[in-house]
Parts: sequence; structure tokens; C-alpha cells
Amino acid sequence: GPQSSTSTKVYLGDSWLMSVAYRNGMVWAAHTVFLPEGAPTRSAVQWLEIDPASGDVMQGSRIDDSDGASPQMFYAFPSIAVNATNDVLIGYARFSSQQSPSANYSFRSASDTPNTLRDDRVLKAGDAAYSKPDGGGTNWWGHYSATAVDPANDSSMWTVQEYAAPPSGGVD
Repeated sequence: GPQSSTSTKVYLGDSWLMSVAYRNGMVWAAHTVFLPEGAPTRSAVQWLEIDPASGDVMQGSRIDDSDGASPQMFYAFPSIAVNATNDVLIGYARFSSQQSPSANYSFRSASDTPNTLRDDRVLKAGDAAYSKPDGGGTNWWGHYSATAVDPANDSSMWTVQEYAAPPSGGVD
């Protein structure tokens, strides 16, 4: 994924399921996808609601910058939570050549039109470029995304996401 003020890209992982929840008799899942298939130029977050009895996908959509607007946004590392009334919260990282890696989320009320999410929201904008390559030169971002239903009630949801911050005290 691209990021501002550097040509160093962030490794966005692969397309395996990052987050799965069983709630209200359904399986809810979220993962990174690379598009277009076969010759990807961007990443998106895909979410699904699956009926485990039939294996049918009941609904789903993508958080995606499919219009290719400049600067193009890349989305990755999602986590998903579903509350008692089937409201959905998805937390994820967002990347572009015009911003530092940021923490973002999207929400879906159970009363919203099926297969839709509300607009992408910034939880915490990134404050710096991220560069911490491993010995092989891969600039790992990490899999530090968690979204959950509040244990004190069954309607509130929380998300904790990673964002790029400047090094503190000379330590990365």
C-alpha cells in the first residue's frame, strides 16, 4: 500500500479471512481482496454474511476505491463485529499516496439496505510514514485489528486499529 512522503510501500498481506464471527445463526467474515482479480492494482476490504446451514452468501459488499480517483485509497486488515440486532462494525487500515497509514471503520445498521455499508470514517489519521522492513525487505504493517461487541451490553461495539505514528525517543 502506498503512503505519503515516501516511496516505501506497506505490505498488505494476503486474502485469507482476517476476522470471522458467528452471530445470530449466521457467519460474518471480513478479509482483504486484491482487485482486479488476476492483475491487481488496489486492495479492498470485503465483508460477507453467510448462512452456515446452506453455505449461501446472504449479503456482502466491499470497502473499495473502485473509481480509481486520485489519490486512490487502499484498504486492508479488517476485523468485524455484529451485535444482537445485526448492526455491523468493520475496522481496517487505509492507505494512499496522500496520507500516512490510518485507522478507519465503516458501520452498517441492521435497518440499512442489504449489501451496503455507511461511508468510510477515519478513527485516527496516520501521523507519519511507516518504514520498518524485515531482513528480507518486506515492510510489514501487521495484523493488529480488533472489533468487538461491548461485553457490558449487546448493542455497543468497539474497534482498535493500527495507525502510523512518528517514532518516539528515537525508537521505532
